Amino acid sequence: MPQKHSRPTSKHTKKSLPNRPSTKPHTESSPPPQAPPSPPLILPREIQQSIRDIYSTTFFPPPKTPTLTALPESTPTHGSSPTTSADSASIAPPLPSLDETKTTIQQVKTHLYNRDFERAFGADDFRRAYAARWSPGRAAGYAAIFGEVDLFGLRGAGLGLGGCGELGIGNGEGDGDDGQRGHVGGETGGETSGEEGVKVVCVGGGGGAELVGLSSYFHQHGSNGVNAGKGKENEGGKKQRVVDITLLDIADWSSITAALTSALTFAGQSFLPSLRTRFEKQDIFTLSYEEIERLFTGVQLVTVGFTLNELYTTSLSRTTAFLLSLTNVLEPGAGLLVVDGAGSYASINLGKGERVGEGRKEKRYPMGWLVDRTLLVSAASGEGGGEGDGEKGRGKKARWEKELCWDSRWFRLAEGLRYPLPLEDMRMQMLLYRRV
Repeated sequence: MPQKHSRPTSKHTKKSLPNRPSTKPHTESSPPPQAPPSPPLILPREIQQSIRDIYSTTFFPPPKTPTLTALPESTPTHGSSPTTSADSASIAPPLPSLDETKTTIQQVKTHLYNRDFERAFGADDFRRAYAARWSPGRAAGYAAIFGEVDLFGLRGAGLGLGGCGELGIGNGEGDGDDGQRGHVGGETGGETSGEEGVKVVCVGGGGGAELVGLSSYFHQHGSNGVNAGKGKENEGGKKQRVVDITLLDIADWSSITAALTSALTFAGQSFLPSLRTRFEKQDIFTLSYEEIERLFTGVQLVTVGFTLNELYTTSLSRTTAFLLSLTNVLEPGAGLLVVDGAGSYASINLGKGERVGEGRKEKRYPMGWLVDRTLLVSAASGEGGGEGDGEKGRGKKARWEKELCWDSRWFRLAEGLRYPLPLEDMRMQMLLYRRV
């Protein structure tokens, strides 16, 4: 989301876990074993500066510089407002000054401290201030994660989620044997048949950090395959390689994501043959199974950044139901990337209004244990999942594999870089699952 706000918060435990986690979670009375410290994530200084420049261009442009506010393509979608072409982009009204933005940031901080998320994200100037203050550091952290894990195999050593390797995203070879995996299509993608590429949905991605982090990742590493689709290669009937990113959030971040997209494409920072983005204002808890199918069918990667902890805290049952429906909709090879706060923010209080075990006494449960139990135990047993639940009662079958787990890891910002607002280092936990 910021669908709801959690403070950016990491020890790095890169390990392979069994498909079935323990059914007894670690609670405060039995803390999990501590892993040895690990080095922080690394992102080159010039990349960190380029990310800050995108936000500076978006929120603090120099005087007399027009600010583009339109998405680069017209792709009206369910639950979202139509956008106009970048060629006919309108000029935005004057943006708040730096001093005005700082004043608004203090108001947002107060609402976040009081956990009043409706007020914190209820007005466009509040959302703009939040994105200007907290998204740049988080976007750099995401870029470092995507670069190290190399989800789409652009450096040749990654996971190649959703068959991207076969489609030339990581190897520059063009079509593969699998004619469906990795194609961009479906209702959410607009008229995208005949195009190959990467399709990502970011749950809670309204602040734009995932959008900028992903663009930075392709900026750094895309020349092996994605950039091969630039220029004349797309002429003569050859298929265009596309990076298609859908951002979902409960608050209306459409103007923010549009401005960031314009900054990315107008400044040439995405370095992609085609970057297609769209924002949809959606409440994950109220999505029907048909809407989940529309949004997530054919997606190679789902990210849930600094959102899942709040979703579990709000409703354990509805969060579990969403993850089980997602399990039924995603195709084998798709990935689910969860990034959230580490340390004290990595655990969730449960018990008030939610039955846990035999009673309702509130306890703290590690978020990672809850996700493991949902994806590696409940999903394997065929529980839940709405209309797509066709495997219940057929015996246990693994439907997810846990590829990577960082219990706690730091991303530290480089010193001496230009940006008009202070930014902080980021400490996080990360969970990566692959649909099987």
